[in-house]
Amino acid sequence: MQLGAVGRERVAAVRSLRRRSLFVVLSAMVAVVVVAGCSGPLQAGSAAVVGDTAIPLSDVQSRLDYALGRRDLIAQIQETGRGPADISRELVTRSVLHTLLDEVARREGISPSESAVADGAAAEQRRLAGRDSLEDPATIPERVRDQLIAAELARRYIERLAVTIDVTTAMSRAEAADKAKRIASGPDGARAVFAADGQDAQLGLRFRAAADPDAATSVLFGTPAGKVVYFQPSPAQGGWLIIRVTERRTDSTPTAGDPPDTPVAQIATDSLQMIGFRQLQPLADELGVRINPRYGVWDPVRLRAVGEADVSGEVLSAPAR
Repeated sequence: MQLGAVGRERVAAVRSLRRRSLFVVLSAMVAVVVVAGCSGPLQAGSAAVVGDTAIPLSDVQSRLDYALGRRDLIAQIQETGRGPADISRELVTRSVLHTLLDEVARREGISPSESAVADGAAAEQRRLAGRDSLEDPATIPERVRDQLIAAELARRYIERLAVTIDVTTAMSRAEAADKAKRIASGPDGARAVFAADGQDAQLGLRFRAAADPDAATSVLFGTPAGKVVYFQPSPAQGGWLIIRVTERRTDSTPTAGDPPDTPVAQIATDSLQMIGFRQLQPLADELGVRINPRYGVWDPVRLRAVGEADVSGEVLSAPAR
């Protein structure tokens, strides 16, 4: 029996997935930065609420006022199709991540030294000297501290972080959402989806973060066990992935057959920072993140504030198998 166009696309997508490995596909998901799980109204005067911590609207507004004062640079940015709303969301994203980093630093006992923060801030100020920037210089030390915490978080966990997943594919967002909801409905729904997908589905795949630092920045390594996530690894490719995380360990050791780890010393600092930011996802899931509607919503895959129409995927809870 000959395959139709859709069937051929599915087979090609799966073959490509196998040939290049799931790690390579997922490494496209390197954007920084949770499903909104809090109940009750957003606190008045808040740009966002993380758990019980409200981020004052005034904090975001003051930083936005500084950025909007750089009118020539704003005009250049608007020529690319981005505008004040995008800048506002970036500032809200930074504030949410900063709040999460404060909490994880408290829990993990991570405390960058004042000298490290000062040295990093001085280096960043030298880098920005003579350049147009939307960033208020007064916020640079805070951002540097956040980056130091994120990098240290990655160093502590990357060699011990491993996930086991079940994965299948879809050709559209609607199909991916439908499959994810059926998988998340319980064991019977999951078995039906994976059985129907046949060779498109792969079960019990195990991955270690240290084996592919690029993939370690992705939603694959941030999604808590028992969750189902669907997303599009690369809009240019058109396909969607639906992943059920069956196990997520932070005390893993290499086993026979695992790809070799990349030594931490060989991972670039900016990559470590991205990996550390991704490790905030379980904490954000635990605490819950809510965004003031004026800024949009929280994207559960990219970990950032986005317009409601720009949410890139969804993370669903699933009952135990």
